[in-house]
Amino acid sequence: MNEIMDQLGPYAWGLLHHIAETLPCPTCRRDGASLMRGLHDVVNSELGKTVQYPEDLKRLRDLADNAVHKANLNPGPCEAKIKRCVAQVEAGGHARNPYAVCHARIKCP
Repeated sequence: MNEIMDQLGPYAWGLLHHIAETLPCPTCRRDGASLMRGLHDVVNSELGKTVQYPEDLKRLRDLADNAVHKANLNPGPCEAKIKRCVAQVEAGGHARNPYAVCHARIKCP
């Protein structure tokens, strides 16, 4: 099974990257390519391989953290602190992802 995965994996990833890089909308193409590289690096990391695009991986993490926050999937003792922090950061208008900034500042589990 590993031999098959080793042979097919690069082709499958190549196809997924190609699809993301050839989307008709320029913004979707840029964002899709970045997110695909981040997702590929998630898999690389799980397999013990070197992360190739750390900035894309961080972007994927920030987007996922923000989505988890918006969906209220992260309730806990720190949530009130994070909500206050997010409100302050958003009011300042300086951060692209206020939730990630606040999560890093407050260091909730």
